[in-house]
Amino acid sequence: MKKVIKKVFKVIGRMFLVLLILFVILTIIFAFMKKSLRQKNMDILKADGFVNLVSAGDFDMNVNIFGDGKYKIISMPGSWDATLPIEMKKLSGYLDDDISIVAVTRPGYGISGETKKMSQQSI
Repeated sequence: MKKVIKKVFKVIGRMFLVLLILFVILTIIFAFMKKSLRQKNMDILKADGFVNLVSAGDFDMNVNIFGDGKYKIISMPGSWDATLPIEMKKLSGYLDDDISIVAVTRPGYGISGETKKMSQQSI
């Protein structure tokens, strides 16, 4: 009976170790993918004129203003998507002339820079 229990725990331990190793490998792969995708997005958005990095202390934020209206709609994304400026430019075409859209990409999202605390946590 004890041999069976030892074998079961040994198998479970090996499976856990394999899963842990896969998790670490996938985390490293996704970290590198995020970094390369960020650079690719930056190049595409720069080519189309959607990059306007504004210094905010120890990081840069991408801020785009669409329209010259006296009323402002401020939009901030909640994902890593770097296409917010493009989507907001499309949306601004449907609004009245007295409404402007300010698209602000928060630090660590899209093409905005990371804070010092964020860069210390990354792999």
